[in-house]
Amino acid sequence: MAISFRILPIPDGSPRGNGLFGGNPFLVQFKFRPSSDPWLYSSRREAQGRKLHLLLNALLETSVSRLGGSRFHWVLMPNCIGETMATSYCQEMYAFPDSSRFTDADSFAPADGIRPLAAIQPEEYYTRILAINAPDRVLEIPSNLEALLDRYWSSSEDEQDRFNRACFWFYHARSVYADSRSAAFTALISAIEALMPNDKPLGKCPICQRSVGKGSTRRLAEFLDQFAPATPAFQEARAKLYYEFRSRLAHGGALRYSDRSPIFGGLTPEAIEEEQLSTEVWRLVKLALVNWLHTRCPLLLTVHRG
Repeated sequence: MAISFRILPIPDGSPRGNGLFGGNPFLVQFKFRPSSDPWLYSSRREAQGRKLHLLLNALLETSVSRLGGSRFHWVLMPNCIGETMATSYCQEMYAFPDSSRFTDADSFAPADGIRPLAAIQPEEYYTRILAINAPDRVLEIPSNLEALLDRYWSSSEDEQDRFNRACFWFYHARSVYADSRSAAFTALISAIEALMPNDKPLGKCPICQRSVGKGSTRRLAEFLDQFAPATPAFQEARAKLYYEFRSRLAHGGALRYSDRSPIFGGLTPEAIEEEQLSTEVWRLVKLALVNWLHTRCPLLLTVHRG
């Protein structure tokens, strides 16, 4: 398929993040349908940028954020540690010198001299544990990224919409994680539920008149059986725990331990068990999303007739 976007490094001399805390920027140029109407032009650009942001956040091993410029935060001003601390209420934003030449251009910026991103086999890419604070860490991609994106763009409008919703909830889980582990957990399960098939009821019970069909727990277990790796952590018993715990969280019947007792929470057995469960769920959802997309419609082939 034709190239619709390109990932580029930011120019030398641009502001960069901290190797320990992240915030490492990269540039994404993308195509979208233009318009002579300024409002429509801006809306289409924003919609396409947001879609690519959510896709990359779901398909790359690291979380990908996109600053909207509409939020403000109290921040600690740099170079004031150990002295009188200075704070300021600042707008989130990122820019680099001469950034205007990369925006609203007629074509992609030239990639001459730019080293291609390292492509890792998906079996390793999606299962390895990253050294988050590695000072020499660079952006890498799965070797099947192009195939995954082709499957997305070749899918039906309904399937694209379902995957978009799953990507939204997966990103939302990242966004709220620092504020609430409970909210992040429910968002992760919502990402899976966005992809689960909507099985119709088989009828009604003649006695109680309730719909007869697969329950939510069974539907989730079957989905995981199909799209999650066949490891002990992802068996049906664990799937039931995921759903039952999520149900209690979503309906006000529970809170993660870290939301109830954040101080020294990691030193208790309950907190340790929940943290292990949380780690499994993050990996489970990422792999389920990737596997689901991988099984979408076959790639379109061009038929040449003699």
